[in-house]
Amino acid sequence: MTELETRGAPQSAFDTDPEVAAGFTAFEAGELDEAEAVFTPAANTGNRAAMFGLGLVHQARDDFDSSVRWYAAAAELGEAEAANNLGTLLA
Repeated sequence: MTELETRGAPQSAFDTDPEVAAGFTAFEAGELDEAEAVFTPAANTGNRAAMFGLGLVHQARDDFDSSVRWYAAAAELGEAEAANNLGTLLA
């Protein structure tokens, strides 16, 4: 356990959410359609990790508007990585 974890620092949702782990594995392998298929149902039920994942997928496809929408939704639910990526896109 890292020092931050010991102190109770929150982890990113995608680090701990088994519901969307396969989506991140697919994304990292460049399988965007598979990643999107995993993320979409979970994102539509409010899963912030899945929303972040969809932001990544849409950003990889150069779909600016959709990536901003999904990053913003995830950031509103407390996903720090999404807020960081959103800020980078909007800078």
